[in-house]
Amino acid sequence: MRHPNTGLRDVTRVQLMRERIGLVSRFAADAPRYVDSVRLGLPGRNRPSEKEHVFVIGIPRAGTTLMNALLCSHRALCGLDQETHFFVINHVAGLSISGIRKDCYDRLVRRARSRVELFDLVAEAVIQRNRPATRFVEKTPGHGIVLGQLLRLYPNARFVFMVRDPRDAFLSGKSHPRFYGRNPSKFASFYRLLLKTARDAEDRRVLFVRYEDLAEAPFDTMGGVFAHLGVEMDETVFDPAALARHSGQIISLGGHDRIRKPIDASSVGRWKVSLSGAEAEEIGNSLADLLPELGYEDCGRAGEAP
Repeated sequence: MRHPNTGLRDVTRVQLMRERIGLVSRFAADAPRYVDSVRLGLPGRNRPSEKEHVFVIGIPRAGTTLMNALLCSHRALCGLDQETHFFVINHVAGLSISGIRKDCYDRLVRRARSRVELFDLVAEAVIQRNRPATRFVEKTPGHGIVLGQLLRLYPNARFVFMVRDPRDAFLSGKSHPRFYGRNPSKFASFYRLLLKTARDAEDRRVLFVRYEDLAEAPFDTMGGVFAHLGVEMDETVFDPAALARHSGQIISLGGHDRIRKPIDASSVGRWKVSLSGAEAEEIGNSLADLLPELGYEDCGRAGEAP
């Protein structure tokens, strides 16, 4: 399958978003064949890396931005305030990486023999300017589609897969100016696809985190996350100013205003009063087999108090 932007040299922010929209529609229609068609390498063959990166992946609008900010606020971890889509787009040579000048990034591209090597070089450049951090965090929800490949390419990495009630996730997305899943049926299909990919992996390196647990019990939830990563708990990560500082570029795109506020559960279950009955029913019916397994009961209807 030919990528919609084959031949593109410079990937701007708008063009990246267009690629993302194209990726979602193709993944939902024919994920295995499309994933196989994505070239994960530059000229050279990708070989497993020994790096201990942290990948934040999962359901869109399920708290991946908040999780990324919390992790990057830890003294041992650092990352970017943007989604790179590094392993699901073809044209990484034209990426714009926040905090890395274009001429520096171009030099890294010339040094790299494969996409994995380029990613590691970018990670090391970010770590060098964020000492004493020693590990790199990358947040792109859609990387969940290629989780199997990432597990193979990064055997020492750890993965945090964010999950949220699909009705709340869809409702949150509707308020986002660049949300690509406005059709409840297509969103439900993509939700199922991402979750299936993660479950099929059955790997201890993947930690599932529900947004509801993070919102209702942030200290306990992050204690489990940090234990999964092998780093000590740090209560200072909950400082709203620090969270906003590590999400600057994403906040500027709109739809992430809550990152500036203390963590609370005010958005949990909001779909019961704010989502239309038709949308709630369509998503609920499409994912009826998954809701109980994830701890989400099919109770309450749109327009009713939670």
